[in-house]
Amino acid sequence: PLLPFTENDVKLYNDIMSQCLIDHGFDPLLAVTSRSSRTLSATIPLLFDKKSPDDVERAKKCYRALVQVGLDNGWPPYRLGIDYMDMFSCGADTNSAKVHMMFKMALDENGVIAPGRYEHVQPNDSLVDCKSNLAS
Repeated sequence: PLLPFTENDVKLYNDIMSQCLIDHGFDPLLAVTSRSSRTLSATIPLLFDKKSPDDVERAKKCYRALVQVGLDNGWPPYRLGIDYMDMFSCGADTNSAKVHMMFKMALDENGVIAPGRYEHVQPNDSLVDCKSNLAS
């Protein structure tokens, strides 16, 4: 996620995300990169054995928890894998989703561009207010 470039924000981010990683059995490896005088880009590597189904499942749960903790603290991810779109997207019956699907069908009728990326499901808890739609 992107965070404000302040001492308090970096300390809070470090404390909260480190605890989330530890709670899921991962080393608290955190990196921040200066993007501007006001903004940091934060990344968290999850190191695990991708050949181990247990490790993969643990990493997926940790990633989901990290995203949720970030959302809860105002640090939304600037990139998100398709397995986690349910944390952000609105339901398929919303006007926003309908417009997305119209564009998707017009530009990619065979579904080869970013498969799964713009599919809409009801989110668990979203930053987006899915109930407030523009009038049809």
